[in-house]
Amino acid sequence: MSEFKTPLSRTEAILQNILGDDNKLGIPLSRIEKLLMAILNKTDYTDGILSQAEEILYAILKDGEWNKTPKSRSEKILKSILDGEEYTGEIDEESRIEVLLREWSKGTGPKYVIRTVTGAIVKILDALAEPAVSLKVFLEPKQDLHGYEYPWPPGGGKNLFYIDTDKTNTLNGVTGTFDAETQTISVVGTNMSSSEYILLNLECTGDIPREVALARTLFNAPSGVYINLVYKKNNTWHGVSNGGSIPTEIDSRVNLQIGVYGTATTVNATNIKVQIELGSTGTTYAPYSNICPISGWDEVSVFVGETQSEEDATKYSVSFESQGTVYGGTLDIVSGVLTVTNKHFTYNSIAYYGTYGSENAPLYYCDIPNYKNEPIKKHPSVLSEGLLLSNIFAPISTEYLANMKNYEIRVSDSALPSRFYMRVDGQNPVSASHPLEVVAELQTPLTYQLTPQEVQMLLGSNTIWSDGDDMELMYKAPNVSLQVMNTRKKLMTIKKGLKL
Repeated sequence: MSEFKTPLSRTEAILQNILGDDNKLGIPLSRIEKLLMAILNKTDYTDGILSQAEEILYAILKDGEWNKTPKSRSEKILKSILDGEEYTGEIDEESRIEVLLREWSKGTGPKYVIRTVTGAIVKILDALAEPAVSLKVFLEPKQDLHGYEYPWPPGGGKNLFYIDTDKTNTLNGVTGTFDAETQTISVVGTNMSSSEYILLNLECTGDIPREVALARTLFNAPSGVYINLVYKKNNTWHGVSNGGSIPTEIDSRVNLQIGVYGTATTVNATNIKVQIELGSTGTTYAPYSNICPISGWDEVSVFVGETQSEEDATKYSVSFESQGTVYGGTLDIVSGVLTVTNKHFTYNSIAYYGTYGSENAPLYYCDIPNYKNEPIKKHPSVLSEGLLLSNIFAPISTEYLANMKNYEIRVSDSALPSRFYMRVDGQNPVSASHPLEVVAELQTPLTYQLTPQEVQMLLGSNTIWSDGDDMELMYKAPNVSLQVMNTRKKLMTIKKGLKL
């Protein structure tokens, strides 16, 4: 093997890979480099031939012939490789290229080379029936957006209805109350009015979509009480029928009106629930739950087979039971090394900071320990059960985002890089029952040593996939230089025998 262990150019790196060293190849730019890569990877070459060296390399690639006279030492060595012979002439021992070419002509080197491939599903055709050198699975935090581009509004699950402020009113002997914590309505009392009237008018905080069919379902609404979904357009209030829609342009937020009718009617309803959802038919009421929960990984599995069939594949699984849920990192199945890059935080409250801007908007904050000082990346790094966040996949800069609807998020200045600020319009929604969840990147990743596993490759064709995210596989493939030299030697022996 060559004494030059550190290649200084792309060409040298490719030649060392042909000889069996695992180096970073870079992107081939010249015709020589592209021809060498074609020989290394056993692929075709179509970029044209302009020099004698390129002609010889193309002949090696195609198992062809080349009968011209080589001019340079490099061409002479390449001609020896083409003829299946060891080059024994003089070389410049200081030239990495010439030394590597001479080693190639000897047909020396290990019987295998190590190749690296990446992807969510990895397919290879040239594996040796040997254990994988390394198999890394990358793990990112997950978020269920329910098919939306941004999290559903607070209120829970499929329910689009949400109001963030308590309200109570007593009129004509009847008291109506809305509890923002439980999102429930109570109507208690005996009606003293002979006319129908509105007891509560509640402005919806949630972003109820326009121009789509909406189903409204009421639970535990007694006789003598009516509840309507309404909006104002052209200074007139309009109701939304079950299965109806709201126009794009309206003059107000969507409101919920709770009314009372029937003289001397006594009502005692303390748990009236409202559900508004997409579609023309209401479904079973779903109580409050995490709107768009962050979830991580409690275990990960990798499958190795000839095709992508779990039934015929070998499964390799790793549990994170002793480390806890992993919200971001890398697992090498082979070495058993787990690197955790993210951590999950839950906040039952956020602190009031003050007001900002001409609107004197209230600003809240929380501090994230060990937070990396850079904008939050494209994965769902920040979400909440109690905050309405839109465009959650957009990078969050040091400026307030527009289009955050009711709440705006930003990372603090450089003096407090771990402080996370939130503008909250209306009542602070964060509480023990509606906590704020954050996944932040650690400044220093945590490393755990789990049990290593031998991941056996099949001879030739392999398909590798996992229930994690992308993978990086390092595996053993036949050494092309030995194959090329053995093929050339056999061809030359046959040709010489025929000539005799």
